[in-house]
Amino acid sequence: MTNASLPGQRAIPLRPPARQVAGATRLFTAGPSTDLRNYGYLWAPPDTHVEYETVQGKAAKRTVQPSRGTWSPPVDAVKLLDRRDVRLDQGVSSACERFSVGNASVPQGLTPTNAQCLAGYHRAQELDEWPGAEPRYYGTSGNGACKAAREEGIVKSWWYVPEDRPEYIVAAILFGYAVQWSGVWTEGMAWPNDAAVMSSAGAPIGGHATVFDGWIGPWGLLRVVNSWSEEWGKDGVAYLSWDDYLRNHWERWPEAIIINYARP
Repeated sequence: MTNASLPGQRAIPLRPPARQVAGATRLFTAGPSTDLRNYGYLWAPPDTHVEYETVQGKAAKRTVQPSRGTWSPPVDAVKLLDRRDVRLDQGVSSACERFSVGNASVPQGLTPTNAQCLAGYHRAQELDEWPGAEPRYYGTSGNGACKAAREEGIVKSWWYVPEDRPEYIVAAILFGYAVQWSGVWTEGMAWPNDAAVMSSAGAPIGGHATVFDGWIGPWGLLRVVNSWSEEWGKDGVAYLSWDDYLRNHWERWPEAIIINYARP
């Protein structure tokens, strides 16, 4: 079943579909935040200067002005947020949404743990858009995960990237925000190549939530932080091309959340 009753909104599942890939040890159960009454504000980068390193290693100041037309991700920018030594692992749980909220907090100075994220996931199921919890359904939404983290005193507020402005994801990274991202993953995304590069190729697998926390403009790559331990990708991190992201964004349900954390 889908929810297609809201004008201008895509048809999206009423609850996360539980799916486990044969031979895999991970579940794909993330779901979209269907209850728009619980949405936070839509985010837009401020019309101000943002400083970032260029490919030459020099600092550059640029002005992001979304109100003056389409803003394109800069090809000379290199911005990788500080990951420190945090490597989360959700195991075989369906808690990717809450784990990704944890991963997105790391550049803001927080140090999430697996136990904290797993406990927050179960609370998120009580707060999300669907009645019941495991084993009635598995997974949750980004909205539910943010609500649970707010109760924990970790999250103060959150904003959604407008569906028609995916370039704001890169703008958020340049302003120092890691972006929690939920979407339908393909086989090529779940299993990056030897260079830790993901691909939108292959059959759709199911919903999964991760974090974008870096932009390498010269190569057109987003850095992706997963919650599948350091064994996934390269030390728990992989890269997705901007073109592949946009292909996934427009063909399947997109959801990107920018979170304002309570600083330690």
